[in-house]
Amino acid sequence: MNNLTFLEFEEKIKKNPTVIVPLGSFEQHGPAGYLGADYIVADYLAKKISQLTDIISLPCFPFGFSAIHSNFAGTISLSAEVYEQVIVSIIQSLKKSGVKNIIFLNGHGGNRMPLKEELCLEGIYFIEWFNLTGNQFFTDEHKSHAGSEELSLLAYINKDYVTEGMVQNMVPSELKINWKEIKPIERKAEYLTENGVFFKADQYAPEIGKEIEQYVIEKILEKISCITNCGRQ
Repeated sequence: MNNLTFLEFEEKIKKNPTVIVPLGSFEQHGPAGYLGADYIVADYLAKKISQLTDIISLPCFPFGFSAIHSNFAGTISLSAEVYEQVIVSIIQSLKKSGVKNIIFLNGHGGNRMPLKEELCLEGIYFIEWFNLTGNQFFTDEHKSHAGSEELSLLAYINKDYVTEGMVQNMVPSELKINWKEIKPIERKAEYLTENGVFFKADQYAPEIGKEIEQYVIEKILEKISCITNCGRQ
């Protein structure tokens, strides 16, 4: 969308009133992963989808609701209230421009927490790439934050996005706090992990990342086909 004039945007929306809005976060991803991992992946996938379709991809919104990681250096988190307001403003602006279908392609699980009514609005769709893979490539212990699945895709996009010698499994927190008894929106990563990794990352591999990319893009295209041809699915 960056390289379109408003007239070009207007013309494209008349032909296909659907856009993709990638959502990310700026937060720690353990000792090996970039702070921008979530928005890098979301933006990458959105651009790929845009290249394969006639759907406009917006620039990725790089900041999210990342309060869970706020005690780790470099993490930037919006409050739940501000994040919700940002998403509402994006929706209102796009609807005013004639967009009928807004597909939020989410790269950070925490972004869903502040959004309730927004996800039920007509023409609003929320796709999380990491929920499309199931156990196709990794078991659950490798699928969480800064784990093998996420690092594999990140390393495939660019090998320099993962510092190979720093890849670690989770170092359990020494804090005596029961993670399961805390409300999800009130959890802090340091209650569970010392190094920021959730569970296991040691099976990451760029070649698996390539397979993940292909699989996820196929699944996203299937969902988009349902959205544009069948309505809400």
